[in-house]
Amino acid sequence: MAINLINNSQVLGTLSITGDGNNATTLTESGSGDFTIATVDDLRLDSGGNDIVLRGASSSEFGRLSNSSQTFIIKNITENKDIRFDGNDGNGTSGTNITALTLDMSDGGWAQFNTGISVGNSSATSTFAGKVSIGTIDEVGSDTDKFLMSESGVVTYVSGANLRSYIGAGTGSGTVTGTGSATRVAFWSDTSVLSSNADLYWDNTDDRLGIGISSITSSKLDVYSTTANANGVLRVRQAVASNDPTVLIEHTVAGGNANEDTGLVIKSVGSGAGNQNVLNAYKENGTDYAFKVNGGGDTYSANDAYIEGSVVFSSNDGATCSKVNWLEFVCPDTGTSVNSKIGYLETNFPDNSKVTFGDLAGGDLQIYHNGSNSYIQDTGAGVLYIQGSGNVQIEGINGENMIICNENGSVQLHYDNVQKFQTTSTGVTITGGFSTSASSSCAGLNMTADISMAGNDIALDSNGNIELDTSLTTSQTSGTIIKHGGHMSALTAGKVYYGYASMTAMYWAQASQSSATSAKSFLAMSIGTDADVDGMLLSGVFYSSSHGFTIGTALYLSTSGNLTNTVPSTSNYYARVCGYALDANHIYFNPDNTWVKID
Repeated sequence: MAINLINNSQVLGTLSITGDGNNATTLTESGSGDFTIATVDDLRLDSGGNDIVLRGASSSEFGRLSNSSQTFIIKNITENKDIRFDGNDGNGTSGTNITALTLDMSDGGWAQFNTGISVGNSSATSTFAGKVSIGTIDEVGSDTDKFLMSESGVVTYVSGANLRSYIGAGTGSGTVTGTGSATRVAFWSDTSVLSSNADLYWDNTDDRLGIGISSITSSKLDVYSTTANANGVLRVRQAVASNDPTVLIEHTVAGGNANEDTGLVIKSVGSGAGNQNVLNAYKENGTDYAFKVNGGGDTYSANDAYIEGSVVFSSNDGATCSKVNWLEFVCPDTGTSVNSKIGYLETNFPDNSKVTFGDLAGGDLQIYHNGSNSYIQDTGAGVLYIQGSGNVQIEGINGENMIICNENGSVQLHYDNVQKFQTTSTGVTITGGFSTSASSSCAGLNMTADISMAGNDIALDSNGNIELDTSLTTSQTSGTIIKHGGHMSALTAGKVYYGYASMTAMYWAQASQSSATSAKSFLAMSIGTDADVDGMLLSGVFYSSSHGFTIGTALYLSTSGNLTNTVPSTSNYYARVCGYALDANHIYFNPDNTWVKID
């Protein structure tokens, strides 16, 4: 399985990875900038035969972990900078941070131990290719065993009596004497010449050995070099095939205090380095860690593998592609202090890399970017579910709403970040108009805007009706209207007008029962002030507050565009029915196509 999250994508929460559904490894970002890799078993860093690169907060490389013919190499690439092994010499209740071993990368490379070196196997042979300087050798008893270096460079244990015999001191209590400089390790520079060097330091009081340095103040072994060395200042090699470890570092906590800092610590020091821990594998304050990289000053969870900075897995097949970072975990820091640090996890795959899920060849589910477009592709059996604990929302890259799905609620569709369609508990709500290119069936339709039928009909089935609203309020109508006639802004809502011709256009004037022209013409009731904007009611319900007409009786055209319950009786007037009163506030306007002239 692979993961492909690119172009500043984020993973929120914990990412769990498992090969068989069990024993998952989790990737977690704590919210304060800490990145955690938690495994049930081993945590393996597989660089495919390449180095594991260690970078600082500024993304500058400071070290590498390498494999040279199964030899594990820890390398500080910064010129004249050391590799140190630090610890704590606590007595069970408190302790002092010490540097147990310094691997000096200058002057050809040397190592300095803080106190001493212990060889546990009395039959083992220790070999030093260069010079070894030993300071004061304490005598424990008169005839206890001592050590002796032969001309061939072999150091062996001998009894006190034999030692005196070897050097011609007899069997008494004689001692070896000579001249030299204090705190220097003496060595045979010739078959009969005992010499010393300022860069071989021995602190007999605190049992500290320095190689390449003339004094030690903390570590038991300090290896120091002022010159660059391609093989490193300290090199540990196991020349035979073996399952035994090449380097084994053990720390016994003073007084058995489980809260003391223990284990392996490699630091980057010097100008700009900030004394940050670049590799820790240890117990700190009672918490066990798998390892920590560049973890100085932060807090972590137990058994975490903590890496601060970028972890890059690179690939180069040497034939078909150049070196590419096929998987990159980026965890940068921003802010000016630890308290203002903001951390996030960014996982990046190059184009055409895929995150696949499922047993189908190529994956039942694929997520990828092909260089031009991004895809979430379900090619396997079953349904593709998109589920959320609350809302499910689809947005544009700039955050504009496109689709919002509310749990136990509505679904909203947007155009250019403006809602146009929403489902409700009783149906749907459409903001603006809608168009169809084919016949549509509708069990119920409540429109708050106009419907425009582009050359199509509205067909009512055997049970279909057009229901007029009789619960209108001020200036409202419900019926059939027409928006036609010359633009006129002096009409009065609720008045009856007749249409007349003027300059090949139709205009509207107030109708009256006394005028043959208006009484016998096309009648309509004004909805507003403009016929072609507000519209004219041809037939339907009109709201007229407290109109005073008799409910259910005919309404006749009166004068000045008004209606009346009184039948016209004046000679040469015209009687034309225009509607009926439905209740105290609603009039049904429906002009009859016939009229009667009063003699």
